[in-house]
Amino acid sequence: MKGKDLTGYRFTDSNGIRHVIIAGYEGGEIAFKVCGKPESALNFCCDASVVNGKLSGSYQVSYTVSEKEFFAVVDNLNKDKLTPGKIASELKHTYYKIPTVFLNLVGETYLKGRK
Repeated sequence: MKGKDLTGYRFTDSNGIRHVIIAGYEGGEIAFKVCGKPESALNFCCDASVVNGKLSGSYQVSYTVSEKEFFAVVDNLNKDKLTPGKIASELKHTYYKIPTVFLNLVGETYLKGRK
């Protein structure tokens, strides 16, 4: 069972920089970026939780790519037959350093946002 949906939550890192979560669940994986900067790095965290406005998790992966660039790969796919797995598979060709679990998460959120 998934924890609380953290999509849209904001938190401050140890350097005082504000971030927004673009996809994810408490106790699971999340994807986040710097608030108000569409060209900023997408970051990924495992076993995530937000406590008192701070993020904690077991490990983090950072990948410098804008959301627009990231999802441009998905925009070229047939929208009628998209699944989180298919989106992850397509993204994996370009973003092979990002663990598949995160690509599935972002694919799930992309589809949720289209509804």
